[in-house]
Amino acid sequence: MTIVAYGDIVFEAIEAAGILAKDGIRAEVVDMYSVKPFDREALVRSLDKTGALVVAENHQKRNGLGYELSNFCLKNKVVPFENLGLEDTFAESGGYRKLLEKYGLSKTHIAEAAKRILGRV
Repeated sequence: MTIVAYGDIVFEAIEAAGILAKDGIRAEVVDMYSVKPFDREALVRSLDKTGALVVAENHQKRNGLGYELSNFCLKNKVVPFENLGLEDTFAESGGYRKLLEKYGLSKTHIAEAAKRILGRV
């Protein structure tokens, strides 16, 4: 399982990988610190090993990194895919942890997305 994130969500992705490891699922976290251009070689190297992709970003799902990576994968490396982000809505202010839970970006949500993918493979 490859989990791609950037910014603060990288820390949630790392913790999600820890949750998955407890269930015997190996996850590789890729910090996509440069969204444009993104590191195509690092993505392909990871997907060659894992064969599945979860993108988690604190951004709109539409037109964000997940869109870019899904488009790239459709053209170059088709894999099972989940995209976690905002559902075409404005976010709100509040406690960081509460907002991660509300918008589905917590470590638990990321781990659950990975498990959903594995259920489809």
